[in-house]
Amino acid sequence: MTKGRVPPTSITQLLEAVREGAHGADEALIDAVYEEFRKIARSVLGRAGRDATLQPTALVHEAYLHLRRDEQHDWKNRRYFFAAAARAMRHIVVDEARRKQSRKRGGGWTRVDFSVAEREAEGATVDIIALERALHQLEASDARAAKVVELRYFVGLSGREIGHVMSLSERTIERSWAYARAFLYRALHGQPEVGAGGA
Repeated sequence: MTKGRVPPTSITQLLEAVREGAHGADEALIDAVYEEFRKIARSVLGRAGRDATLQPTALVHEAYLHLRRDEQHDWKNRRYFFAAAARAMRHIVVDEARRKQSRKRGGGWTRVDFSVAEREAEGATVDIIALERALHQLEASDARAAKVVELRYFVGLSGREIGHVMSLSERTIERSWAYARAFLYRALHGQPEVGAGGA
């Protein structure tokens, strides 16, 4: 596998080559993104806590296969691609958690607070099924805020990077992030939903 971080332009070019069906483009792309995919996989699995049964390598490969099967993808550049990867990994982990929970009748998940600041979120585990349910509620209330959570909480992009991906100001992104944190905290603790946070 390729070591080190590949320049964003190179990944964007590889994505274009994959779209065009260029010979060897698939292999080159997975080599280029492998290490960063593993970082995202570790983040997603880390949030799920000790009950996550997949290993990062297996999650990376399963997510990549999921992405390649997606005919409705919108991978304009590296950031879009990594955001799609994080979403795929999240869904795979949630599906695995649901299967495990159905076998155990209750799952035994460790429930902790959704962080009120991203620095507090590092290493924090949540009931991944409850978080997924809350994210769906957030998406129905404010799709933009849900996207911000996906890019910040799972991918680890900064407010500025998210603003670039979503073509919004960093200030708008920070407002959406603040709203999303409050919404998810309340959703995860059984409190009434807050109003829409669009700005």
